[in-house]
Amino acid sequence: MPIRIFSDGHFFFHVPTFLKQNVRNIFLLFFQNIFVILLDDICINEINHKLKIRIMKRIFTTMIALALVSISTVACSSDNDETVEVQVDTANPVGAFTAIKTGTLTAQNGTPTKGLIETGVDNSNTTFVHLGSDFTTELGTGTATIYLSRTATFTASPGTGNPDLKLIGIVNKNGEAFYKVNGTIPAGLDYVIVWCGSANIPFGNGLLK
Repeated sequence: MPIRIFSDGHFFFHVPTFLKQNVRNIFLLFFQNIFVILLDDICINEINHKLKIRIMKRIFTTMIALALVSISTVACSSDNDETVEVQVDTANPVGAFTAIKTGTLTAQNGTPTKGLIETGVDNSNTTFVHLGSDFTTELGTGTATIYLSRTATFTASPGTGNPDLKLIGIVNKNGEAFYKVNGTIPAGLDYVIVWCGSANIPFGNGLLK
């Protein structure tokens, strides 16, 4: 079962088709044997009408179970090898985090948003956005998201690729958090915005300098 590991921490492995076929064949053989036993019971007890009805019920139940197994096996497999990708958590800095720009959040729209904000690099020169241990915001909506922006105003422009915004990550909790940035931060994105997508309003923002 080959495993491939990529430099960014992702890896995946292949589940060969013959393994999935073996699982399917085991189920089919199991239920085939049940059918043989039940059909023998019918021949032996054919004269007993009540017993025959009971056996037919058993056959009907077995047929349903076999159909469900067959459907599940087909739905979860294919003729090609299945690729299972596993996400490895690489969110935290390697070694020490060195802040390059810092600031603090200012609350908006009546939320409790506050806390230290930073951008910087780790020992591997990977760029991160850092929320301090005092970071707090409104978590009730479940859609609070961190953006870097050119201004304190959230200005979306999907048609042009959002040049004034860079999505950083979703807020899962209050307190300290690191968000790894792919590549470098474009020049001029000096504001951190906590944006609520479901309400379409900012929860807070802060200038990095």
